[in-house]
Amino acid sequence: MNKRNRYKRGKLVQGFILLLFAVILVVVVFKARHIIGKMGFVNDGIEHYKKQQWIEAEESLQRAKGYRWFHYKEEEATSTLTALSWITEYKDYIADLYGKVTESSEGKDLDAFEDYVSEYEVSGFLNLTDSQRQYLLEKYPIDQAIFTGWTHFKASIVNELENPMQGKYNWAKEKIFLVPAQYFSQDKEDAILALFKKCDQELYDRYAVATGIQTFRDLIDKLSDIYVTNRAYDFETEWLTPQVKRFMYETLIQKSKEETKTFEQYISAYRSGADPAYKDEAIEKIVEDFMVEKEKEIEKFLKAKEYDTLITLYKELKYFKDYTKEIEVAEKMQKYEHPEMLLQQPIEQYDFIQTGTNSFDANQYLIAMNKNTNKLELILFIGEYQDYEVNTHEFNLNDLGITPDEVKQIDVGDYLVGLRVAGTNKAIRLPILRFTNNRLEYLTEFEGDQIELIDGLKHLKITNPSNEAIPYTYDYILGEEGYEKQEIATTPINLSDTNLANYEGKLVKFSCYVSEDSNDGIVNAYYYVGNTFYSDSMAYIYREDGVAINKGSYTVIGEIVSMEPFYNTDLQLEVLRPKIRVLEMQKE
Repeated sequence: MNKRNRYKRGKLVQGFILLLFAVILVVVVFKARHIIGKMGFVNDGIEHYKKQQWIEAEESLQRAKGYRWFHYKEEEATSTLTALSWITEYKDYIADLYGKVTESSEGKDLDAFEDYVSEYEVSGFLNLTDSQRQYLLEKYPIDQAIFTGWTHFKASIVNELENPMQGKYNWAKEKIFLVPAQYFSQDKEDAILALFKKCDQELYDRYAVATGIQTFRDLIDKLSDIYVTNRAYDFETEWLTPQVKRFMYETLIQKSKEETKTFEQYISAYRSGADPAYKDEAIEKIVEDFMVEKEKEIEKFLKAKEYDTLITLYKELKYFKDYTKEIEVAEKMQKYEHPEMLLQQPIEQYDFIQTGTNSFDANQYLIAMNKNTNKLELILFIGEYQDYEVNTHEFNLNDLGITPDEVKQIDVGDYLVGLRVAGTNKAIRLPILRFTNNRLEYLTEFEGDQIELIDGLKHLKITNPSNEAIPYTYDYILGEEGYEKQEIATTPINLSDTNLANYEGKLVKFSCYVSEDSNDGIVNAYYYVGNTFYSDSMAYIYREDGVAINKGSYTVIGEIVSMEPFYNTDLQLEVLRPKIRVLEMQKE
């Protein structure tokens, strides 16, 4: 047992010694490699530095700094690394910036490219010595990348300016100023100005075509874009202004001779969008001349009373001048000239539309019968030609028992309206309305074989009126209480006159005595004095209505129809006596 134990302990000790030896060996190897590594990096760095391989020197010495457990040429390594501090500071920066410049150039990202170039131009890199800069630029040729980038971008920008219809000319106008002067073959400002001119002329030539209002508006918009954009770069676009002014003048002078609406569209587009640089007083003179001609048209239509055309023209010219009041006046004048416009229903619904003046206390009136409502409508214009009020009145024809299609004629006079229709017992029936108390009222009516207006409806001459028993033509004159029958004009005679034949066919008035009753209205009438009548002075009188004539003294109005022979039994001889048709008899 003791022997076995001693053997085990011996094995353990041996294992431990071997393990310790292995650890020591690893430490020694690691230390050796550390020492060898650092010495290698330091020596390489110093050797690269001597050969002016500064990036490799800086990288080797930086790696050597990582070996802190062993010191080897520390002073020399530190001083060398200090001398290479510019490499430490700029090699990664310039490498990164070079990559970004190249990438943005190849990716056509001008904004990013310009930012990186600007950053480069203000960086401390440019403060390095020529040899230092040259060394880094050989490694990272950023200047060449910048040159290549600007050359590429300038070509792209110029292409957009020379071909503006591609649509990026405003972008190109902005970006061309970023290109450094050395990339232009002439003075930069002169070169840019030439490009602007070429670009603008190309755009103008493409848009300056007057094929319609939309192309004209497009030109205005495009010119506005050109002028405003150029002004932002202190260019006044004077190279376009003369030809733009000429084009605008020629276009607008032509459009002023076309329809008013067309000219309005063009001049409106010009006024609202034209840049101040090419606005011209000559254009406004076109408008003035245009309006002079239009005012002549207005005067012509006004004199001709062509109000529809006049009002249409006023409305067409509203852009150039406010004709609101003139339209109101024209519409009033039109209604005055065409009062049927004020009818309540379409004109085809009316019969007997007629107008007149100076009746019903109105300067003008219109009277018509509405077939739909069976009403007579009276429209009155109160006031002057251009300043009047309109009053409308109605009368229901049902109250007269007639309809519009029965009316053959409407007579109007002063405050009266007569409606001629077929009579019940006579040829003509004439209901008469009177305008009083600002309304139409029924006044009276007549029937007769013939009705003649002597003084309008104020004086009527009616043949055989139905309200008179004896046929004759009577005169009726309107008085304060209505129509009054006028006394018949006659020649006074005596039945004793020997010249009665001279009055044949004429109306006469005389006194007579009827000696006996007559039931048939036919009787002899005698001349009398006091209570004595004379059989030798007599007349044969008769009433056409057959009304009885009683014995007595009368005043008679009648017509001597003829002189007839008559045998007078009292005188025992034949005499001539007048045959008289009685019109009126009044007992004395």
